[in-house]
Order: sequence, then C-alpha cells, then structure tokens
Amino acid sequence: MFNAINRLAGTSSILDWAGIIITTFGVPFLALLVLLTKKQTVVLKALVSFALATGIELGIKAILLIPMPGVTALATATGPSFPSGHSANAFALAMTLYFYDKRIGIPALIFAAIIGISRIFVGAHWPSDVIVGAALGIGAGYLVEKQLNKTGKQGKRK
Repeated sequence: MFNAINRLAGTSSILDWAGIIITTFGVPFLALLVLLTKKQTVVLKALVSFALATGIELGIKAILLIPMPGVTALATATGPSFPSGHSANAFALAMTLYFYDKRIGIPALIFAAIIGISRIFVGAHWPSDVIVGAALGIGAGYLVEKQLNKTGKQGKRK
C-alpha cells in the first residue's frame, strides 16, 4: 500500500503541491474549524482530545522508536514514525467536530483521512503509522466527548 501511494509523488507538480499543502496545513485547518464554532466547550474538548492523542502518540514513539520510511521525496520528516502524530491530531479534532455537528464532522473525518494519506504520499509514514494514529485520534475524541458529557459540558450544536 505504501508503494502504491508514495510512488505517485513526483508524477505531477499539482499532486505534489496538494500533498505538501495538505500534510503541512491540514491539521491547522481542522483546528481553525474548531475555533470557528465559537463554542468554549467544543474548543475545550478539542484541546483535551488533541493533548491526549499527542501524549499517547509521543509515548509510543519514545518506546518503540520505529524509523520513518526514509523515502521522503516531498517531506523533510525526521524522528520516529509509529504512530503518525498528524493522523492522531487530525482525527482527534475531526471527532470533536463530529460530536458537535455531524454535518461538519463527517467532512472533517474525510479530510482527516486525506491528511493521513498525504503523510504516506510524501513519504513520512507507513500505512500502519497512519492507521494507528487515526485510531488514537478517534479514541481520544470519543473518550473526551463521553467523559466531558458526564460532567455536564455538552458543547453540541442546537
């Protein structure tokens, strides 16, 4: 799967440009969407989900130290590869948006998947890195939503 996605890099300047833009600005774009909800509880849930996903992702990376593919035609990625922090963060933010409003959240989840694919495309991650990162982000978003809803912080669109 890695080769099928990554070998597309360098075949089209438009595709290369899109991959670099998405891999660089995709997570900040999702964060901006969270801020645009103008709901304190949504922003709080996003921050906690993001922090939880990042903490787990960095802990796993520190223990396993799995190297990146080394095929970085379009990215200057360094450090451990597994799991993908971009995927974990993108899915944590997208899950927050999904629980807030599914009309925003479903496209956000699709975009999070595209961010993950972009990480494979630019040669920064293996597919397993992206899949586990996505699972971390989804799990973090879900746990934070359920836990904060127990404490009365709804943050859902009316």
